[in-house]
Amino acid sequence: MRYLAADDSDVIFHHNLKICKGIFQSPSMMRELDPSLSGVVSRYEAVHTDREKETVFEEVRRAHYPHLPSRMGALYLFPDLDTAVKANERWWGGKRSLYEAIIQKGSSSFIADSKWLDCTAPEFEESAHNYFSGKRTDDPCLEIIVMGTIEVSEAPVNA
Repeated sequence: MRYLAADDSDVIFHHNLKICKGIFQSPSMMRELDPSLSGVVSRYEAVHTDREKETVFEEVRRAHYPHLPSRMGALYLFPDLDTAVKANERWWGGKRSLYEAIIQKGSSSFIADSKWLDCTAPEFEESAHNYFSGKRTDDPCLEIIVMGTIEVSEAPVNA
């Protein structure tokens, strides 16, 4: 089982959870399937503050790891509950709800160590290679990047 961390105040997430019966598609997949949806963005794309870093990571991915999904427009999951709980504490102060998630057939995904993102500008390129090559830090925080569709449980596991 994989896990998704969701903001309880995200009314769009909860609306879609109910209306779409737990089926979510990544914005990156929407854009690929229908070019007229090129303006669809993920919450992360809209609000993250590391534009320079993400630009370098994306350039490295396109040049050296084009078979892997982009971080931009992806759905982010965690490989197990323990990792999801630790990431929830680290990034969101434990305020996110954790939902079980299943990656659907036809989706593209890979597991990376998010700790490579904890880098400074001179380290961006090397860290991007480490991230996309699957290299692990001494104390990894694994995340699953998904371009495609996931099915999410109706209720959080940490409610």
